[in-house]
Amino acid sequence: GMGRRESLRRAEQRELQLVSAARVQEEHARAAALAERARIARDVHDVLAHSLSALAVQLQGARLMLLRDGAPADTLAQIERAQHLASEGLAEARRAVTALRTAPVDLADGLRTLVADTPDATLEIDGVPDLSATEQETVLRTAQEALTNARRQAAGAPVSVRLRPRDGATELEVRDRTGAPPPPPSGGYGLVGMAERAALAGAEVSAGPVEDGWRVLLRLPTSG
Repeated sequence: GMGRRESLRRAEQRELQLVSAARVQEEHARAAALAERARIARDVHDVLAHSLSALAVQLQGARLMLLRDGAPADTLAQIERAQHLASEGLAEARRAVTALRTAPVDLADGLRTLVADTPDATLEIDGVPDLSATEQETVLRTAQEALTNARRQAAGAPVSVRLRPRDGATELEVRDRTGAPPPPPSGGYGLVGMAERAALAGAEVSAGPVEDGWRVLLRLPTSG
């Protein structure tokens, strides 16, 4: 009997040690991930944000010079368009830096914050799914990119964001309603980045025109 008790005690100690080691490993991984996010945020800020800020200033100067010299209206319009795009890119870069420097947030709270930053956007959550940190990050970054595209390609149109369980998966749908299918977004790597991020999380993402606008759909299979 004493031998059995001692064996049980040792087994319990081994289990506790394994649990403790797993927690330590998880904390190390979390710290490493946060450090890497901070490094990427610094790179984005130092390279992209500074460059876009300088570009916006240069374009403003060019616009003033053209106004002084009486340039044609279409030339001024092109410069103003470029200046607007530079300012918009700078704002997006700052949002990205903020997201990278901030520890992962609750999924529902993160979606609410993203939707609140988008005019005419609504959010519907049909239950908060039990997702891993990687899966939650995938949902949030997909929603962020889809809403950014909606602001650029369908400014002023209503946008709906919906998170729900469906057919053995968790679905995120971001849909803008312009009244007609818009042309595909031109330039950039937003859609490619969404697909790559989804693949890393074992998910699928599709984006394309629908009868009344544009839809992005992310599907995360339910584990187990």
